[in-house]
Amino acid sequence: MSPYEIKMLLNIYVSSRWEDEYRDLWHTDTWARAVEKFEKDGLISGHRQATEKLNAYVKALCGMPLPVQVWVMPKERDNG
Repeated sequence: MSPYEIKMLLNIYVSSRWEDEYRDLWHTDTWARAVEKFEKDGLISGHRQATEKLNAYVKALCGMPLPVQVWVMPKERDNG
């Protein structure tokens, strides 16, 4: 899923009027494909409202821990 699609899904999650924010993009293929994908995946209803599946997805995103950097030593070569 692209960052653009995640942004759209977060807007859908927080606002029932999310389409107003994207009014200038309705005519683009990117917007139309994203909305079709969301409906097909069950993230928005036919009325373009958030579904329970979207609510669960956003909760999972919010619960994702931030990545951490871990330093490791490379395995020693067998010089035998």
